Amino acid sequence: MKLLKPDQWNRERAAHLLVRAGFGATPAQIKRAANRPMEEVVDELLKPGAEVAPPSCITPESKNKINFRTLKNTLSADERNQESIPAGSS
Repeated sequence: MKLLKPDQWNRERAAHLLVRAGFGATPAQIKRAANRPMEEVVDELLKPGAEVAPPSCITPESKNKINFRTLKNTLSADERNQESIPAGSS
C-alpha cells in the first residue's frame, strides 16, 4: 500500500477513511480527523474499544445504505465549498 504524504491528507481523504473503517462520520468528526495526523486517526480507529458514533442520518429505521456520496451530501454548501468536496461526486 502506498503511503500518503502529510500534505495529501485532507478532509475528503479523512471522510473516505472514516466511511471505509466504520459507519461514516459527522461533518465535525471529519473536520477533527482531517486536522490531525493520519497516523493518529488510524491508530484511534484500530484501538480496541474505540467508540465512534454513527452519523445522525443512520438510525435503526434507516432503509437506505449510507455511502461516501450520501455522507458528502450531508455537508452544507458552505462546508463543501470550503473543503472542496463537490456535492454528488464519488
